[in-house]
Amino acid sequence: MSQLKRSMMQLVRGYLDSGAFTHMDFEVSFPEKGSTLVEIAFIEQPAYRFRISEEVNYSLAAITSGGKGESTIATTESPGNAKTQERRAVSTVADGIERIPAWMKNLYEDLKVRDVGVREVDALQKKLEEQLQAHIQDSRSHLSPEEFSKLSAGLDALTKGFEELEAEHQITKAELQALKNEVEAIRTAAADVPKGVLARLAKSRFLRMGKTLATSEQGKKFLLDAAEKFMLGDSSGSSSS
Repeated sequence: MSQLKRSMMQLVRGYLDSGAFTHMDFEVSFPEKGSTLVEIAFIEQPAYRFRISEEVNYSLAAITSGGKGESTIATTESPGNAKTQERRAVSTVADGIERIPAWMKNLYEDLKVRDVGVREVDALQKKLEEQLQAHIQDSRSHLSPEEFSKLSAGLDALTKGFEELEAEHQITKAELQALKNEVEAIRTAAADVPKGVLARLAKSRFLRMGKTLATSEQGKKFLLDAAEKFMLGDSSGSSSS
């Protein structure tokens, strides 16, 4: 039998049914004994947890006199407002239960940040690493004027593709400017550093572009194609259509 009253248990489930989730998205336990009163785990990723606990702390005076200890109620929330896990003292169990919506909001915000574009950026990184190994042969030499001209033309085509994405409302003006800045950083490095260094700098810039384009399916496809052509030395560019 749970340590909590049925009304408190129902209140927990009611909060879990609010917002972006339902109570079926969580595993909820109400232990019969122990310091934990309720524990909630997000089923898809159980590291996301919420717990209300009650602990009794005994002062020296209470121990020597045989008196009662002081009860402390707290929530343990993963994620918290700013940290991956936070502990928060509350006055009552009901106050702890009222923390559930805030925890669910933090959970949802954390999921958004972790999930958007992660697989695509990881795929881009893997592709670029493979191209680095296979196609950069003379890593200490600088680009010849002809090679620089060819690469610069490819970067121009990349910028044009980004402008087309913005015109089609696939990305915002701010995202377009951020992408242009990355392209120009590659162009500047191409004039100054050896090919091996350039390739690795370009890889980092392409990964950052991938994160900028994380919410645009068309943009991610365009960037993957453009990145592969860049690493292969093909500066013909890529169309966003």
